[in-house]
Amino acid sequence: MPSVYEYATEWSERDLKKEYSRLRDAFQKQIGRLAEKDQSSRVKAFMPGGYKHQRTIKEIENLRGRKNWSEKSRREDWARRIAELKELRSARSLSISGRKAIRQETIKTLKEEGLTGINSSNYDQFVNFMNFAKAQGLLDQYDSQQIAEAFNDWIEGGILKNDELAAYIEEWSDSAGAVDLFD
Repeated sequence: MPSVYEYATEWSERDLKKEYSRLRDAFQKQIGRLAEKDQSSRVKAFMPGGYKHQRTIKEIENLRGRKNWSEKSRREDWARRIAELKELRSARSLSISGRKAIRQETIKTLKEEGLTGINSSNYDQFVNFMNFAKAQGLLDQYDSQQIAEAFNDWIEGGILKNDELAAYIEEWSDSAGAVDLFD
């Protein structure tokens, strides 16, 4: 497999565009297949901070149209973009087996931390709530361990010690976040 340097120095711009287009198409198909099979990836793929949008060749050239790029700069840019795509395509989180392994490792770690209420059946809701907490700015006030403990207490039906976190969990559970929690 060629390195970024080899792409930039030994490949023509035309060949780099072909390779970028091939990898981009394969990446889009990979995300589509993953979204079909794994509900949680469907949300991640299209949310802010999700998988980075890979521009089309036309979009890239339109962006460059405002600048005078040398041939060397263009080839280096294509090489960098190809390297990014290759890295994304090999990400563990972009395969079903990789996502299952990540899920199992996370649940095991949570159990080791004493959060026994979080298991494979409510893991997606836990992730959803942690994303909600992040969006609400709770990570500025509490560390993730405290937020996870509050969610764990709520799942186990226990009394929440922190009234503010209890209010956020109620807000989240009343919204779409917890709709299918106990189905």
